[in-house]
Amino acid sequence: MNRRVWLKLTAGAVATAMCGVGWRAWTNGLIDGDDRSFELWRSWSSLDGTRLLVAAAVLAANPHNSQPWRFRVDESTVEVYRDLTRALGPVDPFSRQMWIGVGCAIENVVVAARGRGLGLTLDPPGEAAWVARARIVGVAAPERRHLDAIARRHTNRGAFHRDRPLERAVLDALRSQVSNEVTRLVVHAWDSPHGRTFTDGIATSTARLIEDAQFMEATDRWFRLTPRELMSHRDGPSLLTSGLGRLTRWLAVLAPRPSAKRSHDEWLRSTVERHLGTAPSFGILCVRDASTPSQLIAAGRLWQRLHLEATALGLGAQPLDQMLELADRARQIGRADDTEARLRGLVDPGWLPVLMFRIGWPKQPAPASARRPLSEFVSGVSS
Repeated sequence: MNRRVWLKLTAGAVATAMCGVGWRAWTNGLIDGDDRSFELWRSWSSLDGTRLLVAAAVLAANPHNSQPWRFRVDESTVEVYRDLTRALGPVDPFSRQMWIGVGCAIENVVVAARGRGLGLTLDPPGEAAWVARARIVGVAAPERRHLDAIARRHTNRGAFHRDRPLERAVLDALRSQVSNEVTRLVVHAWDSPHGRTFTDGIATSTARLIEDAQFMEATDRWFRLTPRELMSHRDGPSLLTSGLGRLTRWLAVLAPRPSAKRSHDEWLRSTVERHLGTAPSFGILCVRDASTPSQLIAAGRLWQRLHLEATALGLGAQPLDQMLELADRARQIGRADDTEARLRGLVDPGWLPVLMFRIGWPKQPAPASARRPLSEFVSGVSS
């Protein structure tokens, strides 16, 4: 084969490969994708009245980005409902996470109203179908600190600065978000005895959950690997929010879809090396009675306030609920398990953990997660 023929064959092979890469980039949404999945983060503050409150609620933290809410509105009232079609199945068999997510949405309604200087009353459900009803009642002095953090609050799954512990003033600011007697915040430094127990418990629980095929199938259904999948569903955790660098994400989208085993092994590795391995502190939210929806809602409201305060301070935060998920799953299927006993060892007697997380100074800001269109959440005269 002469040199000219060899060059032609090589050029042809390169061109074919480039076409293949280009085609995969296009079909997976890397080339022609749009960003409407993130529009609400930019536009929510331009809304008024009850639609502003609902938009703020939709931007709240929630389990696995399932967005488990619906709202009925009129000119002065927002009713908050659970959306049971967004349930996580074996991942959340007793709706612990869903109730907490609803609490987060309620807190953002309150924050948005106060930030805009709207007087607000918040009614508990009683015998009603709704979870909470917020009513605008005149005006009040604006409280903007957490309002300005709503659009910047994102779950950060990237690396933190372990060598920069949380200062006392920061811890005091976080603890000041606890506002009632049924919730409690516990914070452990990573190198404390409880911090090491937390680390070992999350790592062990993650490995055990990976062995549960039904659990993993349920959580895998929510994961969005490609931009095209994200644009189609506008929900769920995604490669974009995984904490990986941009180049790594691009290569993952262009490569063949990984096997379930490879994806699960990567989840375990990321949990151990990045999530647990770089965090300076771990936190636990507790309630007195984890079977009472009102206390889980209170915990959700606390989690939202904590995350907004952390955002205002420049901190990153990420739920790490694997121990709680393993305990819930064991209780669901009637399996003997020591996880609940290990959880109780992390908190004071009389308190029950309902949400666990890491917190610290992030090395990179977190990207926004996708949100479905506001019209999918709202009914009523203002919809």
